[in-house]
Parts: sequence; C-alpha cells; structure tokens
Amino acid sequence: MSPAPAGSTRAGKLSAPGIVLGLLCLMYLILFVNRVNLSTAEPLIKADLHLSNTELGLAFSAFAIPYALFQLVGGWIGDRFGPRLTLSVCCAIVAVATVLTGAAGGFVSLFALRLVLGFGEGAAFPTATRAMASWTPVAKWGFAQGLTHSFARIGNAVTPPLMAALLAFGATSCR
Repeated sequence: MSPAPAGSTRAGKLSAPGIVLGLLCLMYLILFVNRVNLSTAEPLIKADLHLSNTELGLAFSAFAIPYALFQLVGGWIGDRFGPRLTLSVCCAIVAVATVLTGAAGGFVSLFALRLVLGFGEGAAFPTATRAMASWTPVAKWGFAQGLTHSFARIGNAVTPPLMAALLAFGATSCR
C-alpha cells in the first residue's frame, strides 16, 4: 500500500500536516481572542481596578513592545529549539498570563501581565510559521498561511460578541 499524499485523508482520518494546520488555526484564533478581549471589557476593568485613562492605555500598550521584540527573538528560539517545544512554552506563558490577568489587583500587576502576554504571543507567530514550513507540503504553504491568518481575523471578529455574552452572563449570575 502506498502512503497517502501529504495533507490528504485516509479512511476519514486527518494526516499529520492536517492536524498540525488545524492546531495552528486554533492557536491563532485563541491568541487573537486573547489580545482583543480586554478592550471589550475595558470599562469594567477600569472601574474595578480604579485605573485612569493613562494607566489603562499604558497597560493595554504594554503588550506591544515585548510582542514586537519576540517576533524576532521568538523566531530564532523556534529555529533553535524547534516548533514543538517553543510553541508549547509560548502557549503555557500565554495561558498563565491570561489566567493571572483575572487576578490583577491594579495597574502594576495588569501592566506586568500584559508584558508577559506579549512575550508569549510574540514568539508564537514566527514559530507557527516555522511549524507550517516543516509540516505543510511546499505547494500548500500559501493556502496554509492564508488559512491561519483567516482564523486570526475570525478571532478578532468573534471576540466582542463573545465577551459581551460572557459579561452579560456574569452579570446575571452574580445577582
């Protein structure tokens, strides 16, 4: 029996490249939901943590500097240690920063956690591209890149209504 072509299915099962692409799409979706969600809850965060407009703006922008830096450093790390390990560490950093953001008690902790989130997310994207290059057949690189970027934009689009629903649910369940 000859092996199935890369990216194809055999007996209804996804191939390894298909699974990797699916996981990368899910990661892109989650990371973009994660980066947009705070802006939807901004009025509640501002009131709960007693933040000024300046402090809130600084906390939100704290994400951008390590994110930009780790686009470069993360790409090197992904090449050095491989996408499996690097993406695992990136996702762990993002998960911990996200969970702890819910426990932020003020400006300093929110600012610090947004910095950490920027490190984790920044390194994830160039490493994800490395994983795609390793696992996706060359002839499908453009499609794979387009698909992951589509999932990122879907994450942007679904976040505001998702957050609004979660905030409404939280408000009714706390009564």
